[in-house]
Amino acid sequence: MPDILIKWKGYKAYLLKEAQHNYMENIIRYDKFLKRNPLYYSSYDNYQLRFDENSLDIIEKYIDLSLDKQKLFDSRKILYDSNVKDFVYYTDGSIKDITKEYVSATFGTTFYNLSLQKILELISSYNNWISSTRAEIFALLITLLIAPSNSNLTVYTDSASVISNFEKFKFYNFTLVTRQIFKISNNNILWKIIMDIIKENNLSVNIFKVNAHTDDSLNNYVDNIVYLAHNDQNLGINLNYNNFYDLPWIPKWNGIIIEKSLRKLITLTTNKKNLERFLNLNRNDKYRKCEIDWSIFLNNFLGEKQKLYTDFKESKIRRNKIQLMIEELPCIEQIKRTLFSLYKERFCPMCEEDEEDFNHI
Repeated sequence: MPDILIKWKGYKAYLLKEAQHNYMENIIRYDKFLKRNPLYYSSYDNYQLRFDENSLDIIEKYIDLSLDKQKLFDSRKILYDSNVKDFVYYTDGSIKDITKEYVSATFGTTFYNLSLQKILELISSYNNWISSTRAEIFALLITLLIAPSNSNLTVYTDSASVISNFEKFKFYNFTLVTRQIFKISNNNILWKIIMDIIKENNLSVNIFKVNAHTDDSLNNYVDNIVYLAHNDQNLGINLNYNNFYDLPWIPKWNGIIIEKSLRKLITLTTNKKNLERFLNLNRNDKYRKCEIDWSIFLNNFLGEKQKLYTDFKESKIRRNKIQLMIEELPCIEQIKRTLFSLYKERFCPMCEEDEEDFNHI
């Protein structure tokens, strides 16, 4: 039996037998789960930990306390009782009043057999990180969540973003390592749940694009019922992020789950902090009172070469842009602030009459 070298930072290294190493890995892997769900713990024998990763119901596993949680169980039972293994789904997400405080996000799906006879429909809503793409992803998630195991699903959606991401993950057989998950640009935890559901329930999923607001009656129907659901205040689904066996730690920022690329988040927060420090300078007081699109400003400031390439000429151009912005060109009145004794009687070298300040230049 091979030996495995284990070394903890700052501590001694230990040489363990493979069986010992595997046993320790199992304990560490399931420790967090068993602390939350002690009833699922079984005694172990012969140094082997007995544990069934799939012992939790898949709805219980991924859905937290929600208004529509029981609706998910009821819908799944209807699908199982239908004795159908091939389904056609139409999904849709809808956002209303996105720029207002009372913004609403709803999503839904309709279930058909291969003869396009409707089996059921399911509508719900969510509250956090509202966007049209996220609503479409939620619609796909609940579709897969209540689908019977080992079934074949044909899904139609009008979201090109959902389709492109789904096909990309399908290329990897819905198996991504932690690094790849955290490099997904947005909604990475939602996509992680979707991939886990597909693998755990052994689903065969094909997804197709349907043009929005066309003559497709089935797509128009789901669009309509999802839109009307904005008036229903008794809807809601909350996700449970605590039951990933291969992702036991979810990164958070100020207690908020991070659902975008970690690198992009770090870049974003760094840029925001730098911009905040820049605006808090006394010389920039007037810019705090103006409505400025800073993203446009930064693009213009970086110039054609952007931020991946710099040289002396580019650095000089950017320096001049900043000096023009804060009105601190090296004019005589500006130099007087530090070398007043030398320049106290100096005037504009061109007209030799007026003081040379920023406005004079």
